[in-house]
Amino acid sequence: MHRHPTIVTTNFRKGYVRPELKWLLVVISILLSLASCRPPLATTSPRYLPDGKYKIKQEGKVREATVINHNDTAFLLLDDRQTLIPAAKYLDANIKSAFVNKAFGFNVITVPFKFRPPQDDVPQQLNTSFNAALAAGFRSDRYTYKKVTLAPGLQRRERFHSGYGVGLFLGAGTVLVRSAFINNALPHDYDGMVVYYGGSIVLGLGRFNTGIALGFDLLADKYKDLWIYQNKPWIGAVLGVKL
Repeated sequence: MHRHPTIVTTNFRKGYVRPELKWLLVVISILLSLASCRPPLATTSPRYLPDGKYKIKQEGKVREATVINHNDTAFLLLDDRQTLIPAAKYLDANIKSAFVNKAFGFNVITVPFKFRPPQDDVPQQLNTSFNAALAAGFRSDRYTYKKVTLAPGLQRRERFHSGYGVGLFLGAGTVLVRSAFINNALPHDYDGMVVYYGGSIVLGLGRFNTGIALGFDLLADKYKDLWIYQNKPWIGAVLGVKL
């Protein structure tokens, strides 16, 4: 009877960090480091395009072009492999242009809301907890350029970036484990670590993405076999950043 208050005081009131939560901090630090890695300035400039292969429309025909960013200038290498022109020059000659890139890519995502279906006598749950994951999959990005007239003789080039993608993700996060969710094996609730995985569909505007995910949680401590949500499906909202 006297052991329980001691456990609670040591683990929670005195700032004791559970070993699995230390691993969570390591995983999240790695994911945030990946998210902070940025390409050169020219590839992130709203005026130009990231490096890669694109399909473009020219005089009603679909052409292929490779975008190469060099010394803060974006160039287009057209499909004849002989024509290399500055992207700005091409856009000046083509008032409205669309570039489509389809490729395998990576995102860093978080799932701010998880909806869990009912389990036995426990009603459905809507969970919010901190988590981060690395997602990989197929993605299609479309960059549309047009010129906007600001005043007579004064124009500005604007870019609109949209995209969509499907992929798989793997991440880690925290979860509030209630005593009732582990068959009352502990007299108190605690914050546990989960590793989660699943698939997602995302829509993107610029570097930011939002969508829906179907995932599964794996509690990473000794109560995993008792936890009623162990490896059970949930549906969640996704927020992400394209790498």
